Amino acid sequence: MSSLPSTNVAPVMQMREGDWRALLSSIRSGNLIPMVGPDLMRVQDGDRTVTYDHLLAKELAEQRGISEADLALMGTSLEEASLNDVVSVCIRRDGDRSRYELHDDVWQIIENSKIQPPEALIQLAQITDLNVFVTSTPDNLFENALRTVGGAVLDTRVYRRIDKEKEDLGKDAACRSCPAHL
Repeated sequence: MSSLPSTNVAPVMQMREGDWRALLSSIRSGNLIPMVGPDLMRVQDGDRTVTYDHLLAKELAEQRGISEADLALMGTSLEEASLNDVVSVCIRRDGDRSRYELHDDVWQIIENSKIQPPEALIQLAQITDLNVFVTSTPDNLFENALRTVGGAVLDTRVYRRIDKEKEDLGKDAACRSCPAHL
């Protein structure tokens, strides 16, 4: 069994010198917004490195009494499960109304977590030419990385899609260190 939860990661292509110049030019001109996803949030779990998403899934599964058999129905295991897998099992088992409780449970796990931002997030936060960041994770690890690096006022915005409210990032979203959680 793999030491990392499985992900659908595209193969890495080698960048050429021209690619690096174009990337650096895009960063300096403010035409690049990094999208930080769960694969960059790698943390230690005992003797292995896992995504923070997996660590949250493991803790939620423990709290909710999710078994290997429950996760097998989703085609995964406790060693491989994502947060979405565990939440799906909970909703299937406990019904749709459990979504609200699950939201609170996950937030409490995040709030009580002692996990520090991984080095990759610290390094990304140190790139001062980047002014806007977007994360697709429910945690505040990247926000904490930006605070650790310091030197800027943070303006954190959380956007959720609600059918009756279609909202986009405002024109003032070009502020330094403004992570938007999607």
